[in-house]
Amino acid sequence: MPSPNLLHFDHSVLPTWLNTAYIENALRSYFGDDTIKVVRTKASPASAKGDNYVCILSRIRVDYINKSCQVTQSGSYIVKATLSSESSGEVKAAFDSYGAYDHEIEMYEKVFPKIQDVLSKAGHCVTLVPRAVKVDHEHQSILLEDLSAMGYKMANVRTGLDEIHAKMVLKKLAKIHAASAFVNSEKPGIFEHCDRGIFNKHSRAFDQFFKLNLEACARAVSGWEGYKTYGEKLSKLLPHFTKYGVRVMEPKDHHFNVLTHGDLWGNNAMFKYNESNQVMDAILFDLQFCIWASATIDLHYFFNTSLTDDLRINNVEELVHYYYQNLRDTLQDLKFPGTIPTLQEFLVEYMETAFYAVYSSVSAQPTMINEDTEDASFNCLFKDDERSRRLRNAMFNNVRIRRNLQHFLPVFDRRGLLDLQP
Repeated sequence: MPSPNLLHFDHSVLPTWLNTAYIENALRSYFGDDTIKVVRTKASPASAKGDNYVCILSRIRVDYINKSCQVTQSGSYIVKATLSSESSGEVKAAFDSYGAYDHEIEMYEKVFPKIQDVLSKAGHCVTLVPRAVKVDHEHQSILLEDLSAMGYKMANVRTGLDEIHAKMVLKKLAKIHAASAFVNSEKPGIFEHCDRGIFNKHSRAFDQFFKLNLEACARAVSGWEGYKTYGEKLSKLLPHFTKYGVRVMEPKDHHFNVLTHGDLWGNNAMFKYNESNQVMDAILFDLQFCIWASATIDLHYFFNTSLTDDLRINNVEELVHYYYQNLRDTLQDLKFPGTIPTLQEFLVEYMETAFYAVYSSVSAQPTMINEDTEDASFNCLFKDDERSRRLRNAMFNNVRIRRNLQHFLPVFDRRGLLDLQP
């Protein structure tokens, strides 16, 4: 075994506390083998600049041996750790106020293993999220299996997911939703503490982000020929935007409430393909904003941030129906003792939470598919200075964003979603 100073730990991409002993102990615990010895490591960034605003995401490749096999074995893992206060400023403070990092640790450590177990007992032997090799409460970090090393790939989020990819995500989502509803039926209220979604009643840390994005959107829209009225309506929504967002995310007694993913968009899924390049599986991740809310929240967010434009314009009704069928069938397989909503009831609920489609369109998607990586940082989006204005101008000058808003703002307006609410 090489001496520790020969092990390659690049702390420009890894937290300073993550060393050889840490990795070795994590693998020993995960595999139940105290003879594992790490002999080589190599770290690299796991996301490109502009792809991840809110955490350190690094890939670490590990070579190790053990007593039963002196032949070197290899593994690849993803380290997800919090940003330092010095490097992240407002972002770290905002996520701390949401309890996002600790919440995600709970999801990987306790909640999703339970959801997975419930599904397995009903014959649904599927992988929903990556397995956690180690969760670390002290450092607010998670060591996850590397989906890339298992053959999973990211889709192109800037062009959007086609129907096959979208349905693969929706099928997994329906299973998560159904299993969480079943778990709640056994222990009512078990997920009630999961109430700090992107909009929530506890924290206003993202209000500045919402406000500046909506202002930039209204300003851009007002300058488009024939769209001044929509720009004015968006401006009038400014003082009420957060309140309306909180309202749609709060669970209602007459809604079908589940543990939502809370941040379901194309970059939070990876796909596996066969030799013919046909998509065979999807795995979801990034569980910081899972909340107990209407199942429709995830649908609005996913449809309005992550689909190809053609699919979003022409096929959403079909996709809702596809999701509903999978949700209903899974609930029936689980022998869910509660009331399963009819399709018509579910569609009414979908319309009642549709303000979330507005947020997803005017704020979330422009941030997600921004192509200006030079100025891209979440810290920047919390500020109102020259750099942040340049970034937001780039976001709303994006050809695809402009085309989408020009199509959907009139649709939202006809549904009354741009009007002030009582």
